[in-house]
Amino acid sequence: MIGRYRQAILRSHRPTLLLGWGLIAIACVGLGIYLQGAEKPWRRGVEACLAAGRTVRVENHVISGLWYGSWINLILCAVLFCAMPLLAQPLSGVERKKAGVAPLSRSAFLIAVMAALGISTFLCLPRLDMSLWGDEDYTLRRSIIGEYERVADAPPRLRPLTWQSTFWNYKKPNNHILNSILSRLSHQAFFRQTDSPQQLYFSEPILRLPAFLAALGATVASAYALACLGFLRAGILSMFLLALHPWFVRYGTETRGYAFVLLFAALSMAFLIKAVRRGRWRYWIAYALCEFLMFLAYPGTLYLLIAMNLSGLALTLSARGGRRNRRILCGRFLLANIVAGMLVIQAMAPCY
Repeated sequence: MIGRYRQAILRSHRPTLLLGWGLIAIACVGLGIYLQGAEKPWRRGVEACLAAGRTVRVENHVISGLWYGSWINLILCAVLFCAMPLLAQPLSGVERKKAGVAPLSRSAFLIAVMAALGISTFLCLPRLDMSLWGDEDYTLRRSIIGEYERVADAPPRLRPLTWQSTFWNYKKPNNHILNSILSRLSHQAFFRQTDSPQQLYFSEPILRLPAFLAALGATVASAYALACLGFLRAGILSMFLLALHPWFVRYGTETRGYAFVLLFAALSMAFLIKAVRRGRWRYWIAYALCEFLMFLAYPGTLYLLIAMNLSGLALTLSARGGRRNRRILCGRFLLANIVAGMLVIQAMAPCY
């Protein structure tokens, strides 16, 4: 066993192996430093509140979630450190088949992109300043800006929210975390409060701006994903179908996470196809990040991620290049999913 492990180290791509070991070591050190200095769950976490009969608040979930999430990720980092020589094996004799828009088709593709984006913008812009509806309003008050509260013998005052509430207030599953973060950043950057009694303390178009931009990106990403499969004409058609679809117009103008799901679902499929066909590490990294961001946008995408990964596994097992290359690609596919899962654990453990 030790001899085979030594041979795997010798056969591995040395720069990839050293870089992987270095990144894992940095993650382990960071997690260790956090665990050493962080508050313990049995003192101020969920367990302590339940034992004392106190109300469990967001900050208590943060203490417990980050603590246990960091321990889980520390264990996974140790496993990946040991497995890195097996995952860093170079592909041999692989045909790096390109996937995407061919150079001769790029001019026509760009013209179609501009036309589809123009239609989508024309249909979505009038909806950006419409009033917030139930879930949007709830998210605004509990996760993005806050709400006014009555004070005895004083005018109502705005009760500001902490960033912990934006990231991890998940008492009800209405907080689409990625959208809440970006909407809050957008509002802080572009909204200017005045003393006018007619002005609201928020702006609907500014709050919806990130989702609107994500919807425009999803229009292009869907076409790119189909182009990676070799269906450029279908991809161009998909842009116009999305731009004109009533549900897409709705989701593209709501301060919710659905527009980001459409964006990162298409990008995940595109990067997965490119990763299998070209074998480049950057595509596997992009695939892992898109999976993480899609789940952060809306955890209900778990079912979509399962179906996508089953399809991705089938695509990996059918890749050309022989059994050895397929085994290496399966290892990279597994690594990308583990990294995405680690990011989800660290970012979302305090929500539960």
